[in-house]
Amino acid sequence: MAEAFQIHYFTEEWLVVNGSITPKGGNTMRRKHEVVNGCKISAWENKNCFDKFTVVYLDEIDKRGKVQYIGMSEHPFHPQGFCQHDEMNINAVQYKGRGGYFDKRIKFADLPAGCQKAVIQDLT
Repeated sequence: MAEAFQIHYFTEEWLVVNGSITPKGGNTMRRKHEVVNGCKISAWENKNCFDKFTVVYLDEIDKRGKVQYIGMSEHPFHPQGFCQHDEMNINAVQYKGRGGYFDKRIKFADLPAGCQKAVIQDLT
């Protein structure tokens, strides 16, 4: 039986101020995200790389402007799969054409089942 989780879609304006994300003012950057199990995430897909899928956790940002993320292959729980946590600058959470790291934003529901499972385990 599949695990239950909640997803909400919405867009807001975000700004990093003193190590936290705030909704208005200054040089805002448009952040489109989903909410899974009460946590804001942004899911991405990259072409031609082993860690094809990345989910960025947007709820917490440290004083250096870094957010946590998980990078995964299509089958993160397979012995030859890949699943690793790290951190990145909040400004990198955007398309490559805008100075970010990613090729394509995707919905959480479009992630492979194993990737969804890894994210849900992180957020539980």
